[in-house]
Amino acid sequence: MTDTIELTIDGMAQGGAGVGRWQGQVVFALGGLPTERVRVQVQHNKGNYLRGVVVDVVEAAPERIPPRLPTSDHMPWQHIDYAAQVGFKETILHEQIRKHTGIANPPILPMLSAARPWHYRNTARLHLAATRDGVQIGYYASGSHTVQPLPYDPLLLPALNEALLALHTICAQHGGRPLPTDVLLRGSEAYGY
Repeated sequence: MTDTIELTIDGMAQGGAGVGRWQGQVVFALGGLPTERVRVQVQHNKGNYLRGVVVDVVEAAPERIPPRLPTSDHMPWQHIDYAAQVGFKETILHEQIRKHTGIANPPILPMLSAARPWHYRNTARLHLAATRDGVQIGYYASGSHTVQPLPYDPLLLPALNEALLALHTICAQHGGRPLPTDVLLRGSEAYGY
């Protein structure tokens, strides 16, 4: 299904998709924010709900920021200001606890913000795929085994981004020799890498 629909987002779902309604159906729209008017390309019709991706923001929410890697599935919250992310995640936690426990107002402490929202991840499992143009290096696209090219990852520690750059160089010079299909990068700030 590849229909494009227009709707207003009125909530956030666990996992980062915006939630709205269209013709009585719930729509999970990856890339949408509450209060936004968006156009969504529907990718899956599950009968009682739709799943899709925002392809156009008609009216943007004030919390929207430019994404660092617009086509990267591994960062579904990157278009949201960090302080707003924390607030949305706290709301989602409250809703999930209410839904699963029946407690109307669960006693939850305020969500803590990370010391830094970027360059903190110390592990990356990357996938390699040979193409006509060389070797693609990256993570799998959501719901598939298609490698999304990844020039750098703003979530990774700086040393791991340096290792990713070196991996790109090695793969560009591989000369048709067999390559692994997966590479695991790990680092530690405690040891300076």
